[in-house]
Amino acid sequence: MYLQLENTDIYLAPANQVLLSKYTHLSNKQLFVLVDSNTKKHCWPLLKEASLLNNAEIIEMGVGEKAKSIDTVMHVWKKLTHAHAHRGCVLLNLGGGVVGDLGGFAASSYKRGVQFIQVPTTLLSMVDASVGGKTGVNFEGLKNQIGSFTEPISVIIDPMFLRTLDKRHLLSGWAEMLKHALLQGPDDFYLLAQKPPEQLTFKELSQLIARSVRIKQQVVEADPKEKGKRKILNLGHTVGHAIESLAMQLNQSVLHGEAVAYGLAIELIIAREVLQLDAAFVDEVVNYVLKLYKLPFASFNKKELVGKMLHDKKNAQGKLLFALLNRESLPQHDVCVSELIVKQALDEFTNRLRSFT
Repeated sequence: MYLQLENTDIYLAPANQVLLSKYTHLSNKQLFVLVDSNTKKHCWPLLKEASLLNNAEIIEMGVGEKAKSIDTVMHVWKKLTHAHAHRGCVLLNLGGGVVGDLGGFAASSYKRGVQFIQVPTTLLSMVDASVGGKTGVNFEGLKNQIGSFTEPISVIIDPMFLRTLDKRHLLSGWAEMLKHALLQGPDDFYLLAQKPPEQLTFKELSQLIARSVRIKQQVVEADPKEKGKRKILNLGHTVGHAIESLAMQLNQSVLHGEAVAYGLAIELIIAREVLQLDAAFVDEVVNYVLKLYKLPFASFNKKELVGKMLHDKKNAQGKLLFALLNRESLPQHDVCVSELIVKQALDEFTNRLRSFT
């Protein structure tokens, strides 16, 4: 699969093949590869066969959301500076969403911007984080507070890397695919829900990845800087980011996709109340989420979660704004919802969570 998004080439193909056939000119440039300890061990050996990477310098960062910080960005800047990296250098980000977001931000700000390539290694980053040009880091316990819109020159999606994932990380990416399916409508949800991801063949999963990437690409093309339509991609994320932030505060292990899955379920309950989304469909999606995902929360601190939602960069002046599905299952953005309805939805989901377990 080949797509183009503004100045970004998007490939769904073996990474070594793409690098050797499309980017041989990079052999004349300073090349740096950003990895974390996991991708250095499991993914770099699969990629370094590309001869143009023979002289690339490896920059290693920490693993997980705690590493997605200004301190880590400074670590990358220092490595580039000490290597005398000039404005013509290229940074290849080999990893999941944390590596891609942070590496993209480091590249976009070093010497006012150097080129970078995203090579996502998780399902989550393949269908979401690597596409669309959002970069950034967490700040003061809040998700993606500091960042920029900066397009990579290329995104190379190689499903081979999925073989390095465990079931939990596969399901984390599946949540973003679930979001994209819900944005398309019930038929896409039912298509996705036919089999759990671990039961899909490699070919089936690759086809669903391509479909998911196209959905996001179409939205981003219509609104690159998130002034309007692109906001629908925040479905599940207002609540999901709050859950992530609370988990970081409590030192709980929660993956982005796991939080988004719960966020999708809770926001569909909100949509049922605010926009009359079909109740039977909401029940099906909520039960699907509860069947696949288990977080270390038996209940939610409603006051803290709502407080974190109000600090979300999408909200302002004390208003809670959501991307929701309406009565026709079509997405709407900037839907203002009262704290009372949000808290009622959290209560309902908590009760269903307790009864489900």
